[in-house]
Amino acid sequence: MKQKSIKDGLVEFGIGIVSYVAADAIVTAVKKLEKEGKLNRKEGEKLMHDVVQKYQTAGRKYGKDLQSHIDSVMEESVKASPFATKKDVEDINRKLDRLVELSNRSAAKAPGKKKAGRNI
Repeated sequence: MKQKSIKDGLVEFGIGIVSYVAADAIVTAVKKLEKEGKLNRKEGEKLMHDVVQKYQTAGRKYGKDLQSHIDSVMEESVKASPFATKKDVEDINRKLDRLVELSNRSAAKAPGKKKAGRNI
């Protein structure tokens, strides 16, 4: 099972709150219309179902759009930050390994020289 990130949880939480508030407003409005005799119960239920469906569809789209925006902002923030990424560290480690390898080859050719090594 895929573990959700904090970012994913916040997006879902925000969408959940908006959906709850919207659904509550819809229920209140439909009950008011039923009470006033402008809708019968069956029409009220259909209206609520239709509106909830539209909100869910819009909520999913909004969630995807928001997630995409958050991802791009996070990516730009990481690029602009002065910290090394995992890829940066891996690249440096590869270069160090290559330097140690070249140093060991040189040491093997020169008599009496000590082999180099990375102390990790």
